[in-house]
Amino acid sequence: VSLSATTQVRSITCAAGNNDGSIVIKDVVGGWGSYEYYIDTTPPTPSSGAWTTTSSRGNLSAGTYKVSVRDASGCQYDLNDVTLSIPTGITGILTITTENCTPGTGVLSVVSVSGGEGANYTYQLYKDGAAYSQPQASNIFNSLGSGSYQVVVRDSWGCSATLTAVSLYEPVAGTMATIMKQVTCTPATGATISVTHLGGSGNVEYKLYPQGGTPVVQNNNPVFTNVPAGQHTITVRDLNTSCGVQTYTINVIGASVVSFTYTTTAVSCNGGDDGTLLITLPGTQTQTDYQITIEGVTPFVTRNEVVNTTPKDFSFTGLKAGNYTVTVVSSRNCKAERVINIAEPAVLSITNVAVTRAYRCNASNDDQAALVKAVVAGGTQSYTYNFELFDGVTTITTGYTSSDVLSVTNSSTQTQTVIVYVRDAKGCMTDTRSNPLEIAPLKRITNISATKLVQIACGSDERVRFTIAGGNNQGYLVYVTTGVATPSTHTLTAGINSVTVDFGAPGYYEVTVTDSATGCYATTSYTITPFDSMVIGGTQSKSVSCASGNDGVLRLEMTGYQGSYSYRVLQATPTVMVVIPPTTVAGEVAAVRKHDIVGLSAGSYIVEVTQTQWPSCTKSTTQVMISGPGAALVASATITNKIKCGGSDQTGSFAVNVAGGWGEYQYRIVSHAVYGNFTSTSVFDGLVSDTYTVAVKDKEGCVVTFTQQMAPPAPIAATITSTNVRCFNDADGTINVLTTSGGSGNYSYELWEVGGSQIGSTQTGTTFAHLDARSYVVKIIDGMNCDIELPITITEPNELLVTAGISSERTCHTGATVSVTVTGGVGSYQYAMSTNGGALGSWQSSGVFSGLTAGEYEFVVKDGNSCESKKSNKVTIVDVAPLSLTMDTTNAKVKCNGGNTAEIGFTPSGGMGNNVYTLHKGASTNPAMTISATQIGTDKWAFTGLYTGT
Repeated sequence: VSLSATTQVRSITCAAGNNDGSIVIKDVVGGWGSYEYYIDTTPPTPSSGAWTTTSSRGNLSAGTYKVSVRDASGCQYDLNDVTLSIPTGITGILTITTENCTPGTGVLSVVSVSGGEGANYTYQLYKDGAAYSQPQASNIFNSLGSGSYQVVVRDSWGCSATLTAVSLYEPVAGTMATIMKQVTCTPATGATISVTHLGGSGNVEYKLYPQGGTPVVQNNNPVFTNVPAGQHTITVRDLNTSCGVQTYTINVIGASVVSFTYTTTAVSCNGGDDGTLLITLPGTQTQTDYQITIEGVTPFVTRNEVVNTTPKDFSFTGLKAGNYTVTVVSSRNCKAERVINIAEPAVLSITNVAVTRAYRCNASNDDQAALVKAVVAGGTQSYTYNFELFDGVTTITTGYTSSDVLSVTNSSTQTQTVIVYVRDAKGCMTDTRSNPLEIAPLKRITNISATKLVQIACGSDERVRFTIAGGNNQGYLVYVTTGVATPSTHTLTAGINSVTVDFGAPGYYEVTVTDSATGCYATTSYTITPFDSMVIGGTQSKSVSCASGNDGVLRLEMTGYQGSYSYRVLQATPTVMVVIPPTTVAGEVAAVRKHDIVGLSAGSYIVEVTQTQWPSCTKSTTQVMISGPGAALVASATITNKIKCGGSDQTGSFAVNVAGGWGEYQYRIVSHAVYGNFTSTSVFDGLVSDTYTVAVKDKEGCVVTFTQQMAPPAPIAATITSTNVRCFNDADGTINVLTTSGGSGNYSYELWEVGGSQIGSTQTGTTFAHLDARSYVVKIIDGMNCDIELPITITEPNELLVTAGISSERTCHTGATVSVTVTGGVGSYQYAMSTNGGALGSWQSSGVFSGLTAGEYEFVVKDGNSCESKKSNKVTIVDVAPLSLTMDTTNAKVKCNGGNTAEIGFTPSGGMGNNVYTLHKGASTNPAMTISATQIGTDKWAFTGLYTGT
């Protein structure tokens, strides 16, 4: 029987020394008897001196002990390690189960006690440091009043602990609130409220609920500041207990806005002192007392008043204009302040006396009166005006009226003086005697003179300077007219009395100068005589000989100008462009001047003439047409008799075709012995093979040449292609003649063996079919019996050759694999298999056949042209011999209980070799064991080191 045992352990207590633990080994069975015991903190060894025949050990300290027992044969049984620990300290929590919300009703309890022995606890209560009760088994203490409490917990091992103290408090009571400060305006703060109460732990929450606002919460601070006006609720709660909340309600009255009214009377005249001010403090102002202060401009003396009843009025008279500051402050330090202005009119003054319309002329150039306007500011409207006019001899006054404008007539030579007197609605007066207005007499233009600066010419105007005398010289408007044309206008600024005018054409001009300051004007005239008398024209003098020639001549005729000039010729259509650049012609005294312009091609032209002397005018002719032939002279030839491919007659002929030019054509062959001169003959015959230059001339002498070749027909040329035989030893090749050229046409076709006889008959078709692989000659013959021979070869694929071999032998669990090798044919291959001489199976793209059982196999291959091979060599596949084991259980025994000395031997046979051996404990369906077989002989193997089992 296997060796076994158990342990009995006594834990260490809180006694002094912490070494009263013990371990006992008991219930030992099995083995060979005569047991020895091991109890120590180090692992046992066979020779350790700690082995003893005593099964227990006492007075043990804390530590981990190895526990073992062994029999007489030395077989050892190890028990679980035993760990002895010093007891942990007792812990627990003293909690308040019921607060002392009513005096003498508090309840405490001890919870979560652990440590020490872990049981058999007693509890003793202490109040304010002194024992309050005897030790008890219950963990609950009732009917307690306010105070600081602790509990001592003890167990039977002598372990003890004093738990953390807790406190019970007197409940909060007698809550009140007092307003220490009212709401004020300056500074703008709310009221201050102080809360008082009895009891509590000292950790108190004070909460103020403003009317319609967010609650304000303060811990351990009973004073609320900046409290707004309204009805407020205050609560007091002890944060260290769960006792109820105390509530108190208080009303805070807000500060009233200070206001007052006033009326004023303005000072009558600027600088006066008859203004008044009345201040009223209404009866709605009730937060007395009020302090009133009035400050003003000199000589006003600052005044202070205290008002303890309302309403109340304060009146002030004899005030000068200015700002008076009134300040009213209530008992809540609320203030109203107004800056009150006692107004006065501005100083009455005449800000401007000016001529709003100076002396001027009307449309008839007659004098018009000047207008004088007075502008008044300040005082009190409305105003009255008195104008005084002095012309150097007589003084005239208008008397006071509401009109602020005076009309003054021009005195021709005298300067006139104007003084203005003004009176406002309150009788204030002012005048301009210290600064009278002077009006000078009207000035007119006395003369306009003209000076010619540049004479008129083509491309430049006649330039004239007009100089003005008299007037105001403050600006002029100069109008130049021709009677019917729109006048040109020139504006002269102040200080400028002359203007330069350009005249672009001959004629009679009127010049009118208007004085911008007065509208008065003066007129003069200016005349320019005509100057441009040149007349030109152009005609064709000679037409163009050839269509592409440039020997046309244009004649230019001129009258009315005898000086030198230059001309240029412009192409008129289709695009205007210069064809002859400017050319100069010297002057000539003649009534009609003529000049021929040469080197022109056919077309429409304009001649532009520019005078190089005064008056430098430029003129152009109308379009002049230089004619040419209706079409270019062109010639070609048509062969009327070709030179043949063979025979005695090796000559031909051609006819000349002509179009365009001037007609009346003549013909010749350049440098020809017979046809070398121009004649009217257009057909040339008896011509041998050569290239001829032909010339044609029209009646205007325009000559064109071209070349004409006379030659035998071109050699026959052709393009041929072939289609090769698809499968080895077949006859499905073709030859096609794609294109044929040269010769005389009317082609026929023959097929010949190379160096042999004709295949088939002569044909007009271009295809030869049903041909086997070999070399051929295609012969092409035209209508003149000219021929050409073209070699071509038709090929065929190599024969499909197939070889098959076993690439993977058959096993016990899988079939054999055969790989097929192919040469010859074209394109990709497909493979089929015959089993034991039977029909072919289905085709596949792979040459590998797997999973084959025992039998004889042959293979056929098909290429990309669907050509099939002959059958391959035969491949024979045989079965595999069964795998078997011969078992040897001679050593299948364990020598000692619990040992691993057993061995299982076996000898394999059959199969394919390279065997893998696995050992399963229990059923074969169980997972294989993680040990390997060892070869112990030539054919013998064994699993060794086995424990008991099946």
